[in-house]
Amino acid sequence: MNRLSWIHIGDEIKHIFQQYYRLHRVRLSVFTPDGERLYPGEEQPDCAYCRLVRQTLGMESRCVELDRSMIARSIREGRMIRYHCHGGLEEAALPLTVDGNPIGCIMLGQFRREGMDSSPYEDEWLRAFGDTRLETAFRTTPCFSEDRIAPLMETYQFLLGLIARERLIRNKDYDQLMPLIEQMRRNPAWNPTLKDAAALCARSPSSLNRLIRMATGKSFKSFIIEHKLSRAESRLVRHPEKTIAEIAGEFGYNDSLYFSRIYKRYRGISPKAMRENTSNS
Repeated sequence: MNRLSWIHIGDEIKHIFQQYYRLHRVRLSVFTPDGERLYPGEEQPDCAYCRLVRQTLGMESRCVELDRSMIARSIREGRMIRYHCHGGLEEAALPLTVDGNPIGCIMLGQFRREGMDSSPYEDEWLRAFGDTRLETAFRTTPCFSEDRIAPLMETYQFLLGLIARERLIRNKDYDQLMPLIEQMRRNPAWNPTLKDAAALCARSPSSLNRLIRMATGKSFKSFIIEHKLSRAESRLVRHPEKTIAEIAGEFGYNDSLYFSRIYKRYRGISPKAMRENTSNS
């Protein structure tokens, strides 16, 4: 089954995104972890400048590749990534998580930073077409000073926090896993077996395993580990006074070395390095 059909974006959140666009002329877009755009569709197309770069200059594949790499990095690092695209515009990617599990990414863009007055492709366009359409389109994109960008980004991050807390965007069948998720939330050190978890969700073990794989793309074991790691990451970042061993113990890992091995296997970096990178960023 196509996992895109499992993602629910309600009318309420669409209205919020539309209002954000009307206020700032900057679009919020929902992407899957693989970089496929779910919302908006044709009702809110790319800006005129981006259409010229993507379609007329033939940069579509380069734009898509950059977006996907930033989405993957944002989800991997669990934080907002703001970046300057090859077309000279500013964008940002922030992972969308539900109950500690990443289900996609919300991207903000595009806009010009004050002082960026010409497109990097201006000369190439003039040689090919001999007119000012590209430069005119570039100059009509929203332009903000750093003082304006800061609250723009803060509002963006606040909205995503609200979406995550209220589950305004969610994996529809993820709801059926809520008894298991709530139990793990109340008792983070609990290490459920598939049989225990299935009984909690009133399902057979095989049925629960299939549901988890369809809803998250993960096995039961990976789903449990990812849930614990996501919550442990948050604790590691927010409580620098606690040792890795102390936080590992909170999530049922009494051996901190084993916790570090599991963390590095799933994240590609040690919890100590993640903590240091976060504090330095």
